[in-house]
Amino acid sequence: IALPRLIVPEVAGFRIMSRLSVDLMEKVDNDKHQKYLNSDAALKSILSITADQYHPLETEKQLHPCDEYCEKFEEFIRDYNKKLARSVIGDRSASDVFLHLIALVKRQSETTLTKVLDKALNSIKFTLIEAFVSAQTPASLNAVLKYLDNSMNAKNKVELIEIFLMASTFAPRPSDLLLDKILERLPKFTTIDAQLEQSTYLALGAITHRLFDLNKTSSAIEKYTTLLHNTKKKALVYLSIYNAKLDLYQSILIDEIHRCNDTNLCWLALNALTQYDPEQFSTEIITILRSIYHEQKGRVKTNLQIRQLCGQLLLRTDISIGDLMNLILSALDKTNHQLGVYMWRLISTMAENDELFL
Repeated sequence: IALPRLIVPEVAGFRIMSRLSVDLMEKVDNDKHQKYLNSDAALKSILSITADQYHPLETEKQLHPCDEYCEKFEEFIRDYNKKLARSVIGDRSASDVFLHLIALVKRQSETTLTKVLDKALNSIKFTLIEAFVSAQTPASLNAVLKYLDNSMNAKNKVELIEIFLMASTFAPRPSDLLLDKILERLPKFTTIDAQLEQSTYLALGAITHRLFDLNKTSSAIEKYTTLLHNTKKKALVYLSIYNAKLDLYQSILIDEIHRCNDTNLCWLALNALTQYDPEQFSTEIITILRSIYHEQKGRVKTNLQIRQLCGQLLLRTDISIGDLMNLILSALDKTNHQLGVYMWRLISTMAENDELFL
């Protein structure tokens, strides 16, 4: 049968194996194949793809031309179960089969998808979950969530949910429905495992970031915003905002940084702030960063890591000559050798690369 042609943007992409394990596929350039040296290179390439570009998990046409398998979905799974196994990830023909699978999933009923997922071999279950999430139809998402609900007593329930969350996180054009479904499941996921709770918040932030580009008036984003304001576990809020990186959440970070009376929370808020454009920082933010870095009178003492982060952010703003001179003088201050060495190296490197915006 004719399978859809794979559209290759900057990279062929990668498939999520689990939260801590990413299997890399081949990078393609003029039909020449090469492996990525590390996961960071692949992640940066994938995350740089915008909603207007083709994504490696999409076909040339959004819907695959209907063939004999449209009405024989279970038969397709049986015929290609070896190509859907985790052991063949990265194989070009397996990638084509995966694309075909996504297109077929979009045409199936919830009943059919639920039946297939329940009966599937363990070797292909993760692949099916990824495909169902990639399809993003109400039927496919409901089928996955129903399966997860029925797997709460399974030994690998955390891994199953992680696969679902990671596939959702990297959806290039996430829908309101996808964000809504994860928000609905958040209370259940948080009772299972602390790491899973963190993964859910990270996924929510990443999905919101992409969804905002597509639909700024999304009702699901409003629910997510309410969640951020009402959640008492602020560490999770700041981790989520790190991925969301939207201007409407910057005030939440500023409030925490202004207090900076809990070093862990302050660092997380500052780290999330690094995702924003420092050149667009308000005078208020710059004043707060300056007061923390220089430990101005009345300011609660912080640790080295927080001061380093504040110094780094200040250098990346549209910095004034006065602020730069004060940072240089602080780098020469022998009373805090570690901070001085860090800042001097940072200033020198940025100057050499013409990265100081004076």
